[in-house]
Amino acid sequence: MYIHFQKIRFLVPIKHIFKYIRWSWFVTKTQQNRFRKLLISIWKPVVRFNVNHEVELAVNSCKALDVHVGWIRFPTDGTRLQVFDTYNTQICKLAKQKSGFQSLELELKRRDGLGELSPAIKRIDANHAAYIEEWVNNGNNGHCTLEELEITISLLLDKFYKIQWVNLDEYFQLTHIEYTAEASKLMSKVISIIGWDKVPVSPVHGDLVCQNMLFKNDKPILIDWEYARICMVSYDLWIYLYHRAKSSKKNSEESLSKSFFSELNKMLGHLGLIVDNVNAVHLFHLLEREALLNHNSDVVQSNIALEIMRLEITRISKEFGLEY
Repeated sequence: MYIHFQKIRFLVPIKHIFKYIRWSWFVTKTQQNRFRKLLISIWKPVVRFNVNHEVELAVNSCKALDVHVGWIRFPTDGTRLQVFDTYNTQICKLAKQKSGFQSLELELKRRDGLGELSPAIKRIDANHAAYIEEWVNNGNNGHCTLEELEITISLLLDKFYKIQWVNLDEYFQLTHIEYTAEASKLMSKVISIIGWDKVPVSPVHGDLVCQNMLFKNDKPILIDWEYARICMVSYDLWIYLYHRAKSSKKNSEESLSKSFFSELNKMLGHLGLIVDNVNAVHLFHLLEREALLNHNSDVVQSNIALEIMRLEITRISKEFGLEY
């Protein structure tokens, strides 16, 4: 029997309820946020006597891997099922059925050489399309500072980013993402507005939102590398700032503030990128994001959120006298 906490999307075996509540309380850094975090963690509980086939397979795989099932992140908005092993302080990540072990191999290849910048990999099992990594608690309450972002980007520049300037055709080949003819044509014009004739590409984390940036002894540890891929090198800092700006607005359709663009421009400088028009950089990344979401069929993405993104692309395109 499981208790499904739908707000935070955790399936918790009934025997581990008190351990889960205790973890939810102590993982939060400050007393001020503990009650709020705890309420979120236990909001909308539903008793489930049976779990779906995918979760059942994950539990059976964990038993075969000698992983203790503490609680399960479900449903996930990504391509992995996450099982938290409370006995051994580790997390087992299993590829969802559609993505397979090949996607795990690619992620692990991207993470190679990151050292303390990502959780340590304890074990890899191709037969179960799974790997087990160190469990690092998130104590930042979903809030990070711009200074912490700067530290993170500097470390990524040192350990992970490999920037190369390529023409747009090479960019499309390297990203392995299918763009519509309309989007490809628009991106070509946007690059000219930015003031470039080529695109600075690099491997990126791909989902650098605050929830995936943990800090231990004032050093960042980045989790959830499943979307690591080739993009324009500024994608990580853009998605961080964009996600933060949208999360702070009551109405997600509201236009972004001037501070978003000034912060984006400042952070582009940390990458050594000089641009003529920072709004055009934002538009390019919106087109990347739209294509990535359409490409990842496993991702649970609201049709409303995608529609809002497309409306934003259309609006900014019109400001530049372009059509989309």
